[in-house]
Amino acid sequence: MRQCIALLFYLLLLTQVTVAQPTSEVFITQLTAATVTGSGRTNAALPNTGGNELIIQQAGNNNTVGVQNNGVGNQLQALQTNTEGSNNQIDLQLTGDNNNYKLTQDGSNNVFRLPNATTSNAQLEVTQEGNGNAISSQGNLTTTSVHVIIHQTGGMRIQLLPPN
Repeated sequence: MRQCIALLFYLLLLTQVTVAQPTSEVFITQLTAATVTGSGRTNAALPNTGGNELIIQQAGNNNTVGVQNNGVGNQLQALQTNTEGSNNQIDLQLTGDNNNYKLTQDGSNNVFRLPNATTSNAQLEVTQEGNGNAISSQGNLTTTSVHVIIHQTGGMRIQLLPPN
């Protein structure tokens, strides 16, 4: 009986420790010469020989960052800084040079998707605060020397559509 109680106590303790740990993930593919800093699960830290810099900082639960970068001189910041825990997700596929992207998400269930961005000398700053926000691009974002700032608070949804 004591062995059974000890086993149940051990399993309960193990479950509590497992639940308390954040499960943030970072996926990086086809990064050309990047530096990865911050927290999260990263499989590789690549040398910074082409001037690209990728900064990942995550707090909370079940966050995901997926970045694909082809180009040089890019600075990408993906910051998910929420203290309540959330299911935020950032997916970015960037082709181009000398871009500065800063993506910040606070709260729960936020989504940012920019699947096909071809930009050079562009600055993009996206901040989401609150619950249930979503920013997504339905097509290719192709531009040069653009400065875009989007701030969301509350239950808002923004879709970036390509011009007709």
